[in-house]
Amino acid sequence: MTTPSPDPTLTAVRIQACEAWQVFTRSRSLPATLTDWTTTKTPDGTPALTAMATGPDAEQVLRAFTADFHIRLTHSGDTRQCFDFSVPGRTACVRRSRGVWVQLWVPDSPGVAVAPVQAARRRVLARPGARLPFTRNRRAKEAHTA
Repeated sequence: MTTPSPDPTLTAVRIQACEAWQVFTRSRSLPATLTDWTTTKTPDGTPALTAMATGPDAEQVLRAFTADFHIRLTHSGDTRQCFDFSVPGRTACVRRSRGVWVQLWVPDSPGVAVAPVQAARRRVLARPGARLPFTRNRRAKEAHTA
């Protein structure tokens, strides 16, 4: 019996994801590593690669990787990494490369909620920068001067 040869696209995407993780963690001296990769299919039949980040502060490392690391989009349909909270008890970094979904994830720590991150994001987005005019104030000033 012969074993099927691995799909070269899956292999290339896995290698790219591993290298991106290693560049990020080594450049910042972060000890988090990735577990063995699992290959699955999404409900629509698209291939998916999954690995869990482990090690000290793996959750913070994954969050920093998702928010700060730039991965070049070289193929049509590639997407930037983003957070995925759709699976309860898991925080994931998800992106698409060469038609393959890549998911790096960590189990949520007990007592650590996503709400503080979302609340901080809302606070930042609720305050426009000094360069942005407050349209509400401008309209109020125009109404008073008329």
